Amino acid sequence: MISIANQISNDIERDGYSITHGLFSESVLDTLRIYAESGVGRGKYKSAGIGSGSQYQIQERIRGDQIWWLDREEGSDIEKVFLQFDRLKDDLNQSLYLGLFDFECHLAQYKSGSAYERHYDRPLASKRRKLTVTLYLNKGWSRNDGGNLRLYLNSGLEQFIDVAPRFGTLVVFLSELFAHEVLTCNRDRHSLTGWFLERP
Repeated sequence: MISIANQISNDIERDGYSITHGLFSESVLDTLRIYAESGVGRGKYKSAGIGSGSQYQIQERIRGDQIWWLDREEGSDIEKVFLQFDRLKDDLNQSLYLGLFDFECHLAQYKSGSAYERHYDRPLASKRRKLTVTLYLNKGWSRNDGGNLRLYLNSGLEQFIDVAPRFGTLVVFLSELFAHEVLTCNRDRHSLTGWFLERP
């Protein structure tokens, strides 16, 4: 039976993106979900912006999420998440020779009514980003809850797939190739979003 890491590798090689379930155990996902939700009352989330440097600005009409950057010193539960992504990084480097060097991530919260307009994850200010990963933490998510990730499959934007942000779904794609957006949420939505980085 093919491993989840091998499936992701095969998908990336063939299509440039991958949608899987099962890389993380139920217990790790539940711990991460509880951790993400706990940050709301503790003021951990900050409004996310667009642009960089002197061009950085908060425009909630364009980007409505709030984010909480994580590091390995958050505690042992978060360290487990980083270690799993480290293993995935090593597997992808071995199979695809991508030159992935590091990993950064944040938790993201979209409140009901918020969205994020179409964009790329590799602007000039973030040109080290090679692969985008998003891990969804929403239990009991239904079609009426909205909040899908829309991933555009061609530059003309005529072809796309919608991914529901259901608990445990992992999306991985080449950051510079795929425009994407988050459609309007009808309930609060949590995820971990990160990037595998090339060497500086």
